[in-house]
Amino acid sequence: ILSMSITNNTPLASSLAITFPDLLKNGLPLVVNRNLAANATVNDSVNLAGCVLTPSDSTVPQSITADVVASSAGSGASLVMVDQNLSYDVSVDLNNLSLQSVTGVIAPTSVAINPVDQSITVPQGFDSVQLAHATLSLDITSAVDLPGSLTVQVQGNNGKTLSLSGTVARGSVGNPTLTVITDTSVADFLWPLPSSINVTGTASFGDSVTAGTLTASDFVHATVRINAPLDVVLHQSTVRPSLSKESLDSNAMDNIADHIIEARLVYTLNNHLPLGARINLYLNGDSASAYTTPQVVIDNLFINAAPVDGAGIVSSAASTGEQIVPLDSADFQVLRNRTLWIANDITLDSTGSQPVKLTAQDYVGIVGRLEIEYRFDGKF
Repeated sequence: ILSMSITNNTPLASSLAITFPDLLKNGLPLVVNRNLAANATVNDSVNLAGCVLTPSDSTVPQSITADVVASSAGSGASLVMVDQNLSYDVSVDLNNLSLQSVTGVIAPTSVAINPVDQSITVPQGFDSVQLAHATLSLDITSAVDLPGSLTVQVQGNNGKTLSLSGTVARGSVGNPTLTVITDTSVADFLWPLPSSINVTGTASFGDSVTAGTLTASDFVHATVRINAPLDVVLHQSTVRPSLSKESLDSNAMDNIADHIIEARLVYTLNNHLPLGARINLYLNGDSASAYTTPQVVIDNLFINAAPVDGAGIVSSAASTGEQIVPLDSADFQVLRNRTLWIANDITLDSTGSQPVKLTAQDYVGIVGRLEIEYRFDGKF
């Protein structure tokens, strides 16, 4: 908004043409025409939306020029007193200035990055994984038509801190640029694995030398990526998958339980990991106590590490083949529950100080069934 206070200090009605050569409207200097009565003051404003501000004054702070031309039709037949002290006063003020774009040489300007808190989801049981190698990348997308720089501090809740900094290539809204700043030695920062990180920093644009154009739609977006190769040092870890359940016909199971001769668990362990694993199996009628006070515990089912190729990648799955665990009549009572909850934990062997390679295709699992021999008395 261009605010004006115009005072006619003469006894003559006058017309004023105020030209602003630094403000262009449709490519021409802005001209404001106002008519004032004798000895009158007018307060007025002009909406500068759509105008282009091109200050001819390059000193800081910059100012704009206003050229005033006053004219009067005279007093007609009336006599008026005129002397050298008569004047016109024009006061101009720019306020609430909001620029759609700015073109020029801009001094370095720093802006604080809004802090970002990011949770890191660690697979259950893998909180003791130590990454042998890891790379942290800072991806910066810039739509600012000025060279810049970015400095970021990454704070983990493991007490470790990491700093990244680098230059940012200039871009535009229509053609944003991507700058990637990487640090390939962040394995120490990620040990022990943090469950959350906090990212803060500053972005700076302009160098007092390079000319550029800034617009209201300019933006800078930064993303922190942690890329861990498949090389990991694994300390002994226990994984607890989600519980599963089976609905049972408790009446039928009661009849079977009363006539059972023999029961057994027939299982096969398959391992596509380059390290050995032990599985404990828990059966219970209640999910809340499946791990604490299970009715049946089948523990210490072991399988060796899968074979690997020359690159250290698992080449094929190891398998125990079908194995049999006898169940006694007390174990079988778990099947009298209307719902059978099945829980298990998997303990992965430590790799010592030697890293192993893992892929998204690696797994360890158990496939099993219950086999029951019972006496049939012709009633069911």
